Amino acid sequence: MIKKKNLIPSMIFYFIVVIVSLSLYRLDSLNSDSGVLITNMLVINLSLLFMIIGDKYNYSLNKILMLFSFFFFGIAPAIQYQTGTVIWSNTHTYTKENYYKLNLIIIFILITYQLLYHYFSKRKSNKIEQSILLNSNKSKENSNLKLIGISLISFLISLYVYNFKINELLIITGQTISLQRSTGLVYWNFIRPIPAISLFLYKSNSHKNRYVEMSLWMIFLLTNFPTSAPRFYIAALYIPIVIIYSKKARNNYLMLNKLIIIGLLIIFPFLDQARYVANLKELTLSLDFKMFTQGHFDSYQMFMHVVTENIITFGEQLKTAILFFVPRSIWEGKSVGSGTLVAEKYNFFFTNVSMNFFGEGYINFGYLGILFFIIIIAYINARYDKIFWEKLDKHSTLSVFYPLFLGLEFFLLRGDMLSGMAFIIGMFVSLSIINKLTFS
Repeated sequence: MIKKKNLIPSMIFYFIVVIVSLSLYRLDSLNSDSGVLITNMLVINLSLLFMIIGDKYNYSLNKILMLFSFFFFGIAPAIQYQTGTVIWSNTHTYTKENYYKLNLIIIFILITYQLLYHYFSKRKSNKIEQSILLNSNKSKENSNLKLIGISLISFLISLYVYNFKINELLIITGQTISLQRSTGLVYWNFIRPIPAISLFLYKSNSHKNRYVEMSLWMIFLLTNFPTSAPRFYIAALYIPIVIIYSKKARNNYLMLNKLIIIGLLIIFPFLDQARYVANLKELTLSLDFKMFTQGHFDSYQMFMHVVTENIITFGEQLKTAILFFVPRSIWEGKSVGSGTLVAEKYNFFFTNVSMNFFGEGYINFGYLGILFFIIIIAYINARYDKIFWEKLDKHSTLSVFYPLFLGLEFFLLRGDMLSGMAFIIGMFVSLSIINKLTFS
């Protein structure tokens, strides 16, 4: 049961967020069908409610899923519908019926997921889970230099990839680095995250050497500076850092979710104005949600597109995601990511687009695919949350991976699955190898 001291402040926060969310709905909007807006508000409320009472942990994979739903299935589509925004296509339009239908599907997803999450949380550990719990890697002091050395190698490889131009490594300049697909997967998903993982391992093992820590921080920032990569890649690396360094984030119920909600709902929209104003006098204190109509929040519309057009590949996209490591030179018929597949088929003006986790379910097996994917994510989240908070050895690889997986789940949920699977497995393999090299 959730403690009363945690529930009351969270419910107060919940009502404040609901009130802020109500400012999204405007009488003078281009589109304002009551059925769409009511079901949309229900999605927002269910996401917040399950975020608070869906589990008893301070932070969890379950809370991350509900946080994703709140923004990508609630806030973003509310604004996109009312403004008539269509992302990535100049010719396609979405009707109120399309929005209403998908809202009902998402409501079904949220309720079914939460029921399954509760069911799987009550199950006892099986033999496989019990064997995982016994996996332990004790820390050794001589691991510090190894962590620095491995991080430096990653940094030097990154410099080489960017032709030793440190400015291009630190800031996205609009120019793309030239890497083959397979080489790029290895670099982005295995090599570049190494400094972040090394810093995380160092702090997780409670070492206290300020020179070592400063060195790891410097290498981490040089290799993965906040302006150096797409937002969701950076979020996956920085969320565990916030958890490690902030006692409030670790020990305060819902603190991590509250910080992200405040950031995305209030601070980011305010700061986003800076990209469009000529001087500080033009900045206003009003809530400007323009950023939710941009490509970063295309998840809902891409899901709606595959449902509306009834795009089903009968498992082809799932097979491609699972076998992401097989090069196209060997597998000639290997599909592209689901987002790219849809974008190319319908002539979107940009093809590097997302496809959220449940959209992946539909594009593989239709409505049965959505249900199948709900079962998968509910099981993974429920078991991993329970094991981490109640049973997992704090020195095991999976224990260290859990905070990383919080950010990675956000990445997986947004999609597409091909990129998400590659990133998650690449990060886990990287963590396992570094852990083995430094602490064995």
